Amino acid sequence: MSIVGDANHQSIRYGELKTANHLLGDREALEAAFERDGYWFFRDVLDRASVESLRQAYIDELARQKVVDPADPAAIHNGAPFDAVAFRERLHESSAWRKFVTLPPIDSFFQQLLGEEVHWIANVVTRGTPPERDTGADRFLFIHQDGVFNPGIPFLVTWVPLAPITERMGGIALAEAMHKEGSLHPWSDGLMTGIPHEAIPADRWRRADYRPGDLLIMHVMTPHSGLSNFSDRFRLSVDLRPMRASGSRPLVGTLVAADGASITVQDDDGQHRVVLDDKTYCRGLDGKKVELDRFDAVFPVGSKLLVGRDGDRATMVRPPH
Repeated sequence: MSIVGDANHQSIRYGELKTANHLLGDREALEAAFERDGYWFFRDVLDRASVESLRQAYIDELARQKVVDPADPAAIHNGAPFDAVAFRERLHESSAWRKFVTLPPIDSFFQQLLGEEVHWIANVVTRGTPPERDTGADRFLFIHQDGVFNPGIPFLVTWVPLAPITERMGGIALAEAMHKEGSLHPWSDGLMTGIPHEAIPADRWRRADYRPGDLLIMHVMTPHSGLSNFSDRFRLSVDLRPMRASGSRPLVGTLVAADGASITVQDDDGQHRVVLDDKTYCRGLDGKKVELDRFDAVFPVGSKLLVGRDGDRATMVRPPH
């Protein structure tokens, strides 16, 4: 058991994540474990040189912002102001994550794991989490279920540590076997808020001390949260969104037309029209639900969109980042 401060700044015991390395190559056993626990956690399965190449891209951007010494492998924060938005945008523009997932050792592992070609959704979060100076802060950053915010997209919530992550650095914690409970998110003023701490039994939380090469993959409905970083260094990780290529792929492209009942999105394969209805979940950059009568105001023609779909019906519309 590992001990981490909880939301009320008390000590709480977190169980260790179950490792699934011994299940690799046994599709039936893998699927049974995922169905039971709501996640797979693998130790040292990702090629370390590939992981290091992505970590170096992070270090280069941190060094560009002059918040770390570029020669310091620990990425200790020097206290200078850090622009997290610029960090993510520059890494996204550089396609650092896409270069990573297309490296042969990474591509090969995921194809073998999923049993077919992999489609990578361009909804990626590159995280350089700075130290939290307030050590009395809530340890849970935002307890949530990704599937609630992305209905109709059959992706796997995938988290990759790029450097060692100790208890003090936090990392990520998940609620084991809570993926069958439906949505645990309450609504407030049109905003789907974070899951209350009390909604998760304390004995369900799991985490580990993470190392480069490790891989955590979760069911879209598994509750989880990043944990505050109480160390002296940046915590480096990436959130990826793979899915089986045979699944219903979302549209990621530019809005070219909207008439209140449907939208047309342009991507690399051409134009696609999908229908909007009262079950389509639309949300803006602020996370608030967008009613259809306000769609044009929030998403003017030219907007970049991520659209989940079921046939020709849109299940979800949101900005891609």
